[in-house]
Amino acid sequence: MTDRDSVYAMGRTQAERARLSQQDRVFAPHSENLFRQAGIRQGMRVVDVGCGVGDTTTLLARIVGPDGWVIGVDHDACCLEAAERAVAEAGLSSVDFQQRTLPDIDLDAPVDAVAGRLILIHLDDPASMLTELTRYVRPGGIVTFQDITISRARSVPEVPLMTRWIKWSSAGLAQAGADPDFGDRLPAVFRSAGLPHPQAVAISIAGDADSPIPAYLAQTIRSLAPLIVARGTATAEQVARDSDLEDLTEQARRLDAMLYIQELAAAWAHVPPMTGSGASRIP
Repeated sequence: MTDRDSVYAMGRTQAERARLSQQDRVFAPHSENLFRQAGIRQGMRVVDVGCGVGDTTTLLARIVGPDGWVIGVDHDACCLEAAERAVAEAGLSSVDFQQRTLPDIDLDAPVDAVAGRLILIHLDDPASMLTELTRYVRPGGIVTFQDITISRARSVPEVPLMTRWIKWSSAGLAQAGADPDFGDRLPAVFRSAGLPHPQAVAISIAGDADSPIPAYLAQTIRSLAPLIVARGTATAEQVARDSDLEDLTEQARRLDAMLYIQELAAAWAHVPPMTGSGASRIP
């Protein structure tokens, strides 16, 4: 069982790593609130699944504090190098990283929580993967993941270029085999993974023409451009012509619009006692 690395929607380029950092600037305060609502707290040992360039790892490390520990897991060596630099620059010492292919994680004892942001959407069988990952968590511990729902993105009043970009983003993710509204599925995925009574929250993130939102949207379209074209939703010429950040900013400013990006959804559940086939994967 592996992640869908060969068709990861956003690519594995330096530009994509920069986009992930921009995305974190937009998502971070909301992700922190959602992780805290899920029960992540000071002193916990947490695994950050699909940690990428370390933005979520850094966030979790700040929540658990120096008495806790975070293990960031990703298969991409370049991302992990960036993640190690990020936690060093943040002055965080209670962090380790592992280059692994899920669900293989090297742990010497069960952890208090497994967490991740925008990772399950890229898995071939998220429920089965979640079942495997849950076995690393102690009974009563927490499993929590965050993902997106693109169909709730909008602009008020409507900005025509953003409407087009929303359609393109959905098409690009669909071309990669991902569900653009995967956030809506999180509770069902948790139940299928044997995690009973999941709780869920979804938040809407917005900004005006002068916020970080337009730049984040423009970077996302650039990363998805090859998939948008492959889907037949737009030609390369159309994407090149209509993906200019200044055009979106100008339209949003002229209309005095608020730009609501994809909804950020979170689900969490406590791990029930494990018996039989649900026994821990920890030796």
